[in-house]
Amino acid sequence: VEWTDAPQLFQKVTGMLATLVRRKLSSVVKSDALTQAQRSGVIVNAPAQPSSAVLNHIISAFEIDVVFVLDNDSLHADLKRSYPTTYTGPSVEVVPLQKAGGVVQDHSAKLREYREQRWREYFYGAAGELTPMPQVVKLEDTHIVHLEAAVVPPSFLPHGQGPAAEEDVSAVPYSGPVQHLQHALLAVSSATTLDQVVFAPVLGFVVVTAIDDQIVDLLCPAERLPSIPLFLIVGDVKQVKLVNH
Repeated sequence: VEWTDAPQLFQKVTGMLATLVRRKLSSVVKSDALTQAQRSGVIVNAPAQPSSAVLNHIISAFEIDVVFVLDNDSLHADLKRSYPTTYTGPSVEVVPLQKAGGVVQDHSAKLREYREQRWREYFYGAAGELTPMPQVVKLEDTHIVHLEAAVVPPSFLPHGQGPAAEEDVSAVPYSGPVQHLQHALLAVSSATTLDQVVFAPVLGFVVVTAIDDQIVDLLCPAERLPSIPLFLIVGDVKQVKLVNH
């Protein structure tokens, strides 16, 4: 839900996304839309309350050349120190912006409420015009996995080296109690094998309405699910719940 829940995973995923964006923008296959995107570039919205380290990673990964900092003097100062006028790397301009008068920052509980509302609109539409479909699948035909960032244990690092560094992101089978997946939001992967999950596109999302040791009841925005084997990716089962679906 928040980048702070899994910072290493967040940085790895944003790095992978940046690679895909750069490849798309450098594509030799031309179209009017792609040509306009290549000329205008991309706008990257940073996560809420980012650290300067996270922003430095995003700036480097997406090769960003202009950074707007909204109503945060300390973060602006940190970034200015990272990219001074004497900086020898790619040019990065850091621009401070003042918050408009009367604007009030939403607290985390309100942000979560907004996100839950977006998820309900995903299944039911903004005006309730959509009808999601219930689906029943056998647990034995389903691979429920989650993503984790592998790190080097401190004992494996050379003497005197700092904190463990990120190695890679992998998909591993979900090992928690299946009952904890009740009302959880799961991503449907297009992968056909476990090692494809990290890089395979996500086809959509489903909600677990009921689950036991044999059967999984799902709420789906489509009439049918992909063919088995079905790979479902678990996020934060404690925070991402749609109880009143």
